[in-house]
Amino acid sequence: MDCISFLRDVNLGQKISLGDKIAIIGGGNAAVDAARTAIRLGVKDVSIFYRRSWNEMPANLGEVEEAMSEGVNIQFLTTPTRITRTNGKLKLECVHLSLGTVDAGGRRRPEQAPGSEFTIEVDKVIAATGQTPDIPDQFGLTTGDDGTIQVVSDTLATSRDGVFAGGDAVSGPASIIEAIASGRQAAISIDCYLGGQGAIEEVLVPHQKVATYRLGLPIINRVTIPTRPVNERLRDFTEVELTLDEQSAIEEARRCLWCDLPIRIEADKCAGCRTCQVRCSAINLGEFNPFKSYITITRDHAIKTTDLRFSDECKNCGLCIAVCNYGALTRADKEL
Repeated sequence: MDCISFLRDVNLGQKISLGDKIAIIGGGNAAVDAARTAIRLGVKDVSIFYRRSWNEMPANLGEVEEAMSEGVNIQFLTTPTRITRTNGKLKLECVHLSLGTVDAGGRRRPEQAPGSEFTIEVDKVIAATGQTPDIPDQFGLTTGDDGTIQVVSDTLATSRDGVFAGGDAVSGPASIIEAIASGRQAAISIDCYLGGQGAIEEVLVPHQKVATYRLGLPIINRVTIPTRPVNERLRDFTEVELTLDEQSAIEEARRCLWCDLPIRIEADKCAGCRTCQVRCSAINLGEFNPFKSYITITRDHAIKTTDLRFSDECKNCGLCIAVCNYGALTRADKEL
């Protein structure tokens, strides 16, 4: 069965019989959702087969870790090649893989490892290998090789006059916030198409001006969100993550780095110590390498000046401000 139909039927309260052992093919959030759902339906042995490694798995890391803690088995670098039925059981023929050359999408292409074939028996197979748009020909829309609708990037206008498109049907698999952003852009474009100015903003609260603020907060780790014990959560579909208690909520609020306020640079105060670069690279890129940070510092020792800049990838988190000992980086004032 396909994954989306399975999840839909479960949420609609349909009675589903999966047996004792199932295999799920895929590595995205839908595959993990299906696995965790199957565990809650009483399936004793749930395995996910994913053709790449842990590092390439597109599913949310936290969801993957929770699934594994609940007993889901994930077979990395493994893919099914054939499914047959014998005496009411499904035989899943699989091979192990290794990662080879980089493909057009920037990921290393899985290649079959010689002599790695094996077969397992399962009661059900759930396919969670992704979806593609199915655009009827009578819509008269130009589509790409992958089935996505072709649009003008600035306006989201399709090849058909007066028709606009956005979301996964245009971009392919993406986030909810990206779909919301494309919906806003489409609304602006439609308003302009109908003769308006494209003004869709609405201010519901008055602006407040904040006082001059200089960050001086210590770097504090995020509070761990409490979760229900595994033996309890597998009995039903009640939310796994719990809420913070009062003290934890206060501690989390104290971590606020005011990342809505822009970073103010006073390069003449910079000593070129590169502490900000090291911290930035460690947090964002996972290695202590100042030359791979989102901050570029160029020091001209002859005239004793510093050029300090941020790349477009900067998330404005403010950790660089917290570790700057010379006042070269502060938060600027801004109307909220």
